[in-house]
Amino acid sequence: MAETPPKKSIALERQIIGYANPKTFALFIGYKISEDLGKSEALNVILRDFFQRMPEEKLKKYLKEFQKFQSENAQLSKGGATWPV
Repeated sequence: MAETPPKKSIALERQIIGYANPKTFALFIGYKISEDLGKSEALNVILRDFFQRMPEEKLKKYLKEFQKFQSENAQLSKGGATWPV
């Protein structure tokens, strides 16, 4: 009987890795510390606020692009692979 490989966490598919410039990094860490948040929670608050201020048309455009991307790469979620972005 063949063993199936363990599935990769779905949360890891949403992971974003990036490198902020020094000033942005300093502001981010200052925000994180002053608000007593973890890195992930602070980044989620910042991103949520960024998108909440965006016009509805842009939000719809970005969600449509994601849905298109998701349908073109539907096999990614099944095999535990990572998104190619």
